[in-house]
Amino acid sequence: MWAPGASLNRLPGGAFAHNAQARDFAERAVLAQPLDYLRDVVKDTSLASTWEPVAHPRRVGTPDGSFARGSWPVPMEGQSLVVKARTGYDPDIRGPASVEPFGIVLAAHRYP
Repeated sequence: MWAPGASLNRLPGGAFAHNAQARDFAERAVLAQPLDYLRDVVKDTSLASTWEPVAHPRRVGTPDGSFARGSWPVPMEGQSLVVKARTGYDPDIRGPASVEPFGIVLAAHRYP
């Protein structure tokens, strides 16, 4: 939904004009398939603690296999959506950042 070309963003009025419909759809989808939803949540969450690297197009990490430490800016693609989210939801939206002491622990973790 954050991609500028996402179907929700192509509706008249943009994504923020259709929050209630998007939330209703998501709730109905989860309630219709609760075990499938639970399976996907567990599967995706387990990727954070797997021992073996998992191929992913936006893999977080460094070339040596550890987690990166630092902070990164909000992606510029779809900046108008970030501005709308800051205005409508949270003015403190910022890019991802490692948090200490967790960052140093994760940075020390390397895949075998």
